[in-house]
Amino acid sequence: MTMPIHINTLEYARKLGAAGIPQPQADAQAQALYEALAQSIIVGPDDLTVMKTDILARIDVLKVDVHARIDAVEQSLSMKIETVQQSLNAKIEAVQQSLNVKIEAAQQSLNVKIETVQQSLNAKIGVLERSLNAKIGVLEQSLNAKIEAVERSLNARIDALEQSLSARIDGLEAKFKTLNWMIVATLAMNVIALYKLFSSHS
Repeated sequence: MTMPIHINTLEYARKLGAAGIPQPQADAQAQALYEALAQSIIVGPDDLTVMKTDILARIDVLKVDVHARIDAVEQSLSMKIETVQQSLNAKIEAVQQSLNVKIEAAQQSLNVKIETVQQSLNAKIGVLERSLNAKIGVLEQSLNAKIEAVERSLNARIDALEQSLSARIDGLEAKFKTLNWMIVATLAMNVIALYKLFSSHS
């Protein structure tokens, strides 16, 4: 049940005038308020129940609509996320394949360079080895020649020293033999003299 709201415009204007508002302005405000309230209505308990039911129904409809919109947004976002994920996976796979190709190419290039450097080093090592072997051969021949010369010189000196020592030993042996004969002769003469001496006394 609804009914309009009424006020006492004369009393309201009088109070406004007592508050210091000019009377024409107070009358105008009172009339304006009366007209505004005349268009308003007072809601009764039955009307509130109807309004509550209507509001609840609208809220339920709004909930359904919101849930539907949320589901739609969720599905849309899920589809977008799946699409983005597929796109990213495709890009990642493409980048991975590209990197694999580049890595394989770099590896092959490095293998070729390593093989080239290895061959170059092997060639240089071979040349250096042959050069060192040649120098070692020349040095070995020179050392062998020097060793042979030193050996011949030492052998000659040893032979000369051996001959000199042999000659000295032979001379000493000759002198020793002469000395022995002289000692024997002296001893014999002494024995004879002693024998004669002892014979004359007897």
